[in-house]
Amino acid sequence: MLRIERSYYDDFTSGILTSDNKILNSLIYTLELPYINNQNNISCIPAGKYIIKKHSSPKFKSCFLITNVKDRTDILIHAGNTTKDTHGCILVGLKKQDNTILDSRKALNLMLKCLPNESELIIC
Repeated sequence: MLRIERSYYDDFTSGILTSDNKILNSLIYTLELPYINNQNNISCIPAGKYIIKKHSSPKFKSCFLITNVKDRTDILIHAGNTTKDTHGCILVGLKKQDNTILDSRKALNLMLKCLPNESELIIC
């Protein structure tokens, strides 16, 4: 099981992704849009329990698809550095600097290597 502990700000949402069984041996930071009532393309998704699946996206290539997001589709976990790189998806990185995450591709590749094809994700 994976868990994202979020902190909410006016113009972004940051978090820390951890694994309860230590599959991931690195601290992974997350970056999302602020929460604006789950509005499509301008809000992060609501806190809750989801299933993520390895996925191939035409734009982002290998990434993860977050399934069963209420009133939303095509929510991914993919590489990116700032909120300009997302329209409601979750960005991951190995380093954090204010409202920017760095080494995003490395973090995503680590997740793709270490996680099974399907995992449970809890967002708090």
